Amino acid sequence: MTGTGIAQYAENQSADLAAAIHDASARLGMLWVESYSGGGHRVSPSQLRALMAIQNHEHTNLTTLAGDLGAIMSSASRLCDRLVAAGLVERSQSSGDRREVVMTLSHQGTKLLGAIERERRAALAAVLSGMTPKEQEQLLLSLTAFTRVGERVEAPAQRQSS
Repeated sequence: MTGTGIAQYAENQSADLAAAIHDASARLGMLWVESYSGGGHRVSPSQLRALMAIQNHEHTNLTTLAGDLGAIMSSASRLCDRLVAAGLVERSQSSGDRREVVMTLSHQGTKLLGAIERERRAALAAVLSGMTPKEQEQLLLSLTAFTRVGERVEAPAQRQSS
């Protein structure tokens, strides 16, 4: 194989791999939606994203939440109002700045996210049970490497805005 042939092979292999990852992530997305919608949970997908964002920070203020969701402050505020009214989020004054309001998950919000996570893990386990132990091991090694490298690589949208 010539140098050009090797480069073409590598390019095709990368494109095939990218397509396989795209297909797998689409299926994973469907598993997420199916496990979430099948549980009869009474929160919208945007409310679920907000709950997960709040869970990822010890104390979340409105600015942080809006940034995490890619939303404007007024939209994030209304979303937060609905979560508080549903008993899933609690608001309190920041201990460091009395003017700042922080949001945390309520017991009910934590319980809801736990139930959704269990449903998602069960859906994944069902898929993984159809794979051989060797396939599972290969998947684990590949995903670990992908995550390690992916944490160091900026997404194209981030590179353009820099």
